[in-house]
Amino acid sequence: MNESLFAVHSLFLVGVVTLALKFGKQALVITFCLLALLANLFVTKQIEFFYWTVTCSDAYEIGCFLSLCYIQTYFGEKLATKAVWLCFFTLGLFSLVSILHLAYIPSEHDVMHESYKNILSSSPRIMLSSILVCFFSQKLCLKLQSYAKKLKTIPQTLSIFLAIAISQAIDTLSFSFLGLYGLMHNLLHIMLISYMIKILCLACMSPVIKLSQKYLKVPQESI
Repeated sequence: MNESLFAVHSLFLVGVVTLALKFGKQALVITFCLLALLANLFVTKQIEFFYWTVTCSDAYEIGCFLSLCYIQTYFGEKLATKAVWLCFFTLGLFSLVSILHLAYIPSEHDVMHESYKNILSSSPRIMLSSILVCFFSQKLCLKLQSYAKKLKTIPQTLSIFLAIAISQAIDTLSFSFLGLYGLMHNLLHIMLISYMIKILCLACMSPVIKLSQKYLKVPQESI
């Protein structure tokens, strides 16, 4: 059941991101930031997935990957970098307002504080870990790509793929320990499934981008 739902969820988010692309660059950047926020907010829900205990937020990671690839492809590296910084701002802001929200003393009539506490108490740690890990993994990825381009024995496409794959492995490992250690039942299952999905996304991005370029008319100006 979860496996089928994950497939439907992922395809739905791919459709949402593609629809955002049709609306223009602002819609795509907003969608990217929103999906990153949802990925970090929903990451603590654990599910059984092919007999492994994992998080159900990997579908949002697929949406993030695709939206950032669309931004880079259609609107350039400069906007992609700006989108990442806006994403960091969104996650940081959510962390701060989560702390402020929980700081209010609930009324004796309130029945929601404990639910908010269960959901939001770990959000600052998760969001800030995500920001830190993403920042350093992107820097590492750029360094690896720069080094890989100097290797004449490896095709450039393969060298870029390997650079991203290595940086994402470190990203997955680092975030799992910084953001999820002590919160989740089985980090090993989470890390393996998450990394496998990232590599699958990476392998699928090129054909998906080519299909979008063939069939979609994307506005280049702001909406």
